Amino acid sequence: MIISAISSNKNFSYKGFPTISKKESSNYNTNFLAGNKTPQKHTAKKIVKWLTIGLGTIATGLMADLFLAKGKVSSTLTRGKVSFIKNMAEDIDNVLQKDSYATKNKVEAFLSIPGLHAVWNHRIIHKLHKAKIPVLPRVLSNVSRFFTGIEIHPGAEIGKKLFIDHTGAIIGETAKIGNNVTIIGRVVLGSTGKGEYLRHTVVEDGVTLGMNSTMLGRITLGKDSKIGAGALVTHDVPKGATIIGNPAKIIALDNEKLKHPIKLTKDSIKYIESFLKNKNN
Repeated sequence: MIISAISSNKNFSYKGFPTISKKESSNYNTNFLAGNKTPQKHTAKKIVKWLTIGLGTIATGLMADLFLAKGKVSSTLTRGKVSFIKNMAEDIDNVLQKDSYATKNKVEAFLSIPGLHAVWNHRIIHKLHKAKIPVLPRVLSNVSRFFTGIEIHPGAEIGKKLFIDHTGAIIGETAKIGNNVTIIGRVVLGSTGKGEYLRHTVVEDGVTLGMNSTMLGRITLGKDSKIGAGALVTHDVPKGATIIGNPAKIIALDNEKLKHPIKLTKDSIKYIESFLKNKNN
């Protein structure tokens, strides 16, 4: 139809196109071949514009839903009605407090600390795990591990203001981590392989775990204790104790260095209690 109209030197009309003459059509084709702007280009711009607006609207709605969902998740995890966004703000402030030399501001912390991203991801994944949703929590935890370099099993329980500095940490399924805990680098909260369900470490509030330290089995790291880099811990740690080495030794209590290191054993807590009692007397 278009070709016959052009060949007969008549004006032609086609649905969706303006009415043009043969001369105009010839100019149009010349401009098109020369790479000049054409009506289609303007149409393409409009399409891109409306697609951008539409996708932006959809993305905004999804983000709003996501933040609402995250708010519900964090309220269960922290046993309080604290919104997910407020939890995020607390985590970021915690990073700036503990790592102020390396992290200069909140934007940098939000965008560049993989430990924050791993913890935030886990809070959602843990909620799915508790709801007994099959497969999906493990898949999402693997995706999170791929992007952050930090492995947290969906079943692990994590408190507020956990700071994971650097990558490589492994946190097992039945591990329990309290509030304001610091994990530095390749830390392992693993099991001894004896087959018990509760087989991973309990970390109480304020504990610091140094690079390459390994905790094996259902042991408890007491409040405010410090585990030195490379230490291997297989027994309960008294609160306020500083542990180093393999085999593990107690070298300080409540930041007061001991004259003679104490070997960490299953009876260490009783020994420490007796030691402190005699010291106070």
